[in-house]
Amino acid sequence: MKAIQIEDFSKPVKVAELPIPKIGPNQVLVKHAYSPINPMDVHNVRGGYGPTTSIPRPFNAGFEASGEVVEAGKDLQSKFKPGDKVYYFHVGSWAEYAAVNGDSVHVLPEGTPIDVASCAQVNPMTVHCMLLELQAEGHKSVVHTAGSSALGRMFIRVMKEAGIKTVNLVRNADYIKELKEIGADYVLNTQDENFEKDFKEITASLDCRKAYDAICGDFTGKLVSLMPRKSNISVYGLLSGDPKFHVDFFAIVSTESTVTGFVVTFKMASHPKEIIDKGYQTIFAGLKGAYASHIQKVFKFEDVEEAIKFSVENASKGKVLLSVTGK
Repeated sequence: MKAIQIEDFSKPVKVAELPIPKIGPNQVLVKHAYSPINPMDVHNVRGGYGPTTSIPRPFNAGFEASGEVVEAGKDLQSKFKPGDKVYYFHVGSWAEYAAVNGDSVHVLPEGTPIDVASCAQVNPMTVHCMLLELQAEGHKSVVHTAGSSALGRMFIRVMKEAGIKTVNLVRNADYIKELKEIGADYVLNTQDENFEKDFKEITASLDCRKAYDAICGDFTGKLVSLMPRKSNISVYGLLSGDPKFHVDFFAIVSTESTVTGFVVTFKMASHPKEIIDKGYQTIFAGLKGAYASHIQKVFKFEDVEEAIKFSVENASKGKVLLSVTGK
């Protein structure tokens, strides 16, 4: 089978020919259909994603995919059958076949678009867990720092349906009209000379004390200074490329605000399994609506380096997928 492997973080990934994996009694053999290139994948292939840096190399890249069941282990044959269309979250999904633990495989409802289904975890489950957190903490409004991203657009739609007002930040004024048309309550351009004043006024009027930050670095510190007192800034991304928070001591002491991390797999683990399973069903049902991902281009495995470059350069325009055939 073909697999996209990470051998050396300082070198491009490569397409290797490997044996089709054997499965255990609690595993499912899945034939690959599509797999997205997410920001975490870009960090992963460059050695910047902590959880995978300790995995012995070479190893197969990728974290999520859709496909078709080829074989189910003996303990899972009542749950999965050959031909089932499935989604799975599993390290090594950039491969023609994957042996996946049964708990990580989800049968797709009939009629689910298999290309969009490949993107069901990293963006949709992140947004869904954010929604669960906002509801549990009683927030009626929220700031999101990557308003024009693929996740940002999804965030707007999901929060609109849930009745939570969003303050969405962009770096280009061209996105303001578009984001308001899909349901954004507020869209602010961080490059605007009045940004800080407008941001303070809006968040104060909403009593908005929660922000999800995809930027990190200096911008996280700016949020601490700009948000109302006793706010929480939850950092889940690294778009600035700077992994260190730069927070002014006097700002964080005087505001009593907090900065925390947000990792979707940790958030999922904090909920009972039935809550997460229900979340997946909500996501699958919404793949043509609030949880939809726009697919802008599909690349074949052999063009993975070109695909990664295209994904980085066009991140705000939709998802880039990998498939064995490129179709």
